[in-house]
Amino acid sequence: METGTGIRFSVLGPLELTRAGRPVRLSAAKQRIALATLLMNANHHVSLDKLIEYMWSDKAPKQARGALHTHMTRLRRVLEDGADGRALIETVGAGYVLRAGADILDMERFRELAVQAARAADAGDRPGESGLLREALGLWRGSALVDVLSESLHRDEVSRLGQERMRLLERWFDLGLRTGRHEEIIADLKAATAEHPLRERLWEQLMLALHLAERRAEALEVYRHVADLLRHELGIDPGHELRRLHQAVLNGEPTRATTEPPAPEVPPPPSVPRQLPSDIARFTGRCTDLAKLSDLLPEEGQNRPIVIAAIGGTGGVGKTALAVHWAHRVRDRFPDGQLHIDLRGFGPGEPMAPATALEMMLRSLHVPADQIPAEVEARSALLRSTLAGRRVLVLLDNARDTAQVRPLLPGSDCLVLVTSRTRLAGLAVHDDARHVFLRRLREAESHTLLGKILGAGRVSAEAEAAAELARLCAHLPLALAISAEHVTRRPGAQLADLVAQLRDERSRLDLLGVDEDPQLSLRAVFSWSYQALDPRAARAFRLLGLHRGLAFGVGAAAALIGVPPAEAQRLLEILTDRCLLETGGRDRYRMHDLMRVYAGERVEAEESDADRLAAAQRLLSWYLHTVDRADQVLNPQHQQLPLPSLAPSCEPYTFSGHEDALLWLETEHANLMAAVRQAFTLGQYTVAWRLPCALWSFFNLRKHWDSWVSSHEIALEAALLLGDGHAEAPVRTSLALAYWDRRQFKNALPHAESALALQRELGDRWGEGNALNTLGLVHRDLDAPEQAVACHRQALAIFTDLGYPWGQGIASAGIGRALLALHQPRTALQHHLSALAAFRAIGNLWGEGIALTDMCITYAALGDHEETIRWCNRSLDRCREIGDRNTEARTLHILGQALAATGCPVSAIETWQQALTIFDHLADSQAAQVRAGIAELEAGLILGADTAPSAC
Repeated sequence: METGTGIRFSVLGPLELTRAGRPVRLSAAKQRIALATLLMNANHHVSLDKLIEYMWSDKAPKQARGALHTHMTRLRRVLEDGADGRALIETVGAGYVLRAGADILDMERFRELAVQAARAADAGDRPGESGLLREALGLWRGSALVDVLSESLHRDEVSRLGQERMRLLERWFDLGLRTGRHEEIIADLKAATAEHPLRERLWEQLMLALHLAERRAEALEVYRHVADLLRHELGIDPGHELRRLHQAVLNGEPTRATTEPPAPEVPPPPSVPRQLPSDIARFTGRCTDLAKLSDLLPEEGQNRPIVIAAIGGTGGVGKTALAVHWAHRVRDRFPDGQLHIDLRGFGPGEPMAPATALEMMLRSLHVPADQIPAEVEARSALLRSTLAGRRVLVLLDNARDTAQVRPLLPGSDCLVLVTSRTRLAGLAVHDDARHVFLRRLREAESHTLLGKILGAGRVSAEAEAAAELARLCAHLPLALAISAEHVTRRPGAQLADLVAQLRDERSRLDLLGVDEDPQLSLRAVFSWSYQALDPRAARAFRLLGLHRGLAFGVGAAAALIGVPPAEAQRLLEILTDRCLLETGGRDRYRMHDLMRVYAGERVEAEESDADRLAAAQRLLSWYLHTVDRADQVLNPQHQQLPLPSLAPSCEPYTFSGHEDALLWLETEHANLMAAVRQAFTLGQYTVAWRLPCALWSFFNLRKHWDSWVSSHEIALEAALLLGDGHAEAPVRTSLALAYWDRRQFKNALPHAESALALQRELGDRWGEGNALNTLGLVHRDLDAPEQAVACHRQALAIFTDLGYPWGQGIASAGIGRALLALHQPRTALQHHLSALAAFRAIGNLWGEGIALTDMCITYAALGDHEETIRWCNRSLDRCREIGDRNTEARTLHILGQALAATGCPVSAIETWQQALTIFDHLADSQAAQVRAGIAELEAGLILGADTAPSAC
């Protein structure tokens, strides 16, 4: 291509450009890099990303594209681009193309001459081939673009051009040797070996030229020199061909050189590496993860930089299986091959060194051993050069960390899959890797996998056992496969038999092993991750095995490990990064069951009995103190029981308000129940009774009746073992309230009576008043309202004497309820107003909500429906504010009755449906009464369909 401006470019040496034979000055470094990049890719599209990388490397400015466009504008101005009406540099899509032919770019002329030389060789024209090669090599003025300062450009582009030059140079020397011009080329060979001292082929040619020139001593000296050089620089001995030639020179044997060079041997095309492991026939599920990987594929024909997918997950979750399965799906998209290396990041041996992995990859790509440099950086650069322009899929399996992976990454055009038990955050930050994090299989996927191994019919026939087997295997594919294998090798065995064995945690990991290959056992797989931890993280991991609940927060972990919360957070993040923990929401972590069993084994083996007990005590004490703080928020002025001291390293949570406290208690509900059981098992009886009592306000608000009763039954047993009446009495009072709230009044009565007797025996007047209030509630619902009034009046006297408004409010409300049962609603109303005033005076929202509901019930009894509706709306506002769902439902029930009584059946039904939803959720027996009321109103609406219901 001729340009109207007569411009010419030279890259085979320092970068030069001339116009009409005169040099054009281009001093701006970034513009020189941009021009060099475009010239090295002449007539091909160069993306903006590639230009930015070559111009700024990893220090690109925030507005890199804008800066690039500015440089390109200035470059075009220097080149006077478009002065003749034709663009030299074209903007194409998100990039540029520089049009340059052999008449204006020396690199294109060099390649044109190389093609002509190859044609001459095919035609048998040896002199013509030699002359064309000499002309092509004569275009070089030194190392290409030696004055253009871009490491990545030289790594990816210039090095490849240098290899082209070396191939032509070696071919030209071969022709010289074969045509008897060995004397003429000796000086050129010496210059070439000095410039490329590690290229054995040049040394072979120099030795042969000296030998053919009968300069035997010099030839032997050359061998000694290159042997020393290779041992010193690369730590290797000379290659086979050099050694053979050395022996021939020593023996004075004739060489293979002839006076007429034979037709050049065309080597067979190197085989394309196809190294993917076999696909897994029973691969199951993972549709979402497979789709995420497929989304990373570039569009056909699109020139894109390297794509990296980092597949993470815990040991045994199926990372390699996913990578291999997907790689087989898309291998046709990578016609230049697929590489696979097990980096041994986690396993019985040492992780593979990057240098070793690079050598394996380069050898797989047919790079001769003598051309593989010793330094990691040089090998990495050679890999990028070798893969440049080639579409290869690279699977780096079982990586230890980012430092092991980064040297193995191609420069462009390839796709890299990395599997690791760490999250490889560095690859995401620095190398734009996309994370695909594998969760454990879903229940349906586990069922399908078992069906593929054992047979779908068998699994369906034992569906319940299969479901429990999957749960006991934590839905890990490896564990499921091992379990299924145990069943298949035992004729007549049932899934239920294995399930029964796996239920015992003490032997579960023993059963999940493979006798013929111990390295496949779950225990071994987990151990490789554990052994890679630093000592502090390893200690944290095993101590977390003492936690008996589900997901846990930072505070609980800090108490268990015995470190401040900030340090605990750091350790938890390390364990999460190593996939030994799973995240369970914001600042929540968990271990799956098998990992928890393994952690339990490690803490049992590596921590003393005293240290394990101390850790558990810290955790239980932290839970107790944090629950007590939550209780003070939910029910202020409610008397709290004295607590044992807290370890200095433990920091209980502080709650911002009612909603915050209630949310934490709901989140930790299962953990708190586990803590009660653990405290009792460990003989920590004080915590075992105090913790359930501290949860009274939570149980009362949320109506977790099963937990309320079961935890207090444990608490009662702990109090009896302690022989402590001060423990037994409040436990019985709270247990009586639980049974009363469940309408199991006969179960409540003996506990309330025992609690009252104990409190009187102990002389605890506050406890006596509390027990009297509880007993009064039970008597009222056992149709003994007079006894109820008596109990509540005694309680009111005690709390008035103690100056305790909370107790006074409870007693006044109890009197009002009992009087209502005695059909004295107006007198009852005065006591409910007294209760409301008492609770409002101390800001107790829970008590206020109870009093407001009692007002609703009393006005309903008076038949004042308008006042009932007004007080119901007040009560609902308070109940919803504090999250008292049961009282909210009771109030909705009363409101519905009032609405129905005032001729608003549609509104009544809607209100009752809201109440029914809550009662059903709480499994409250009042649901049946509400459901019957709805049915009755709906039937009435149907019968009176011709008369429109009143609008309310």
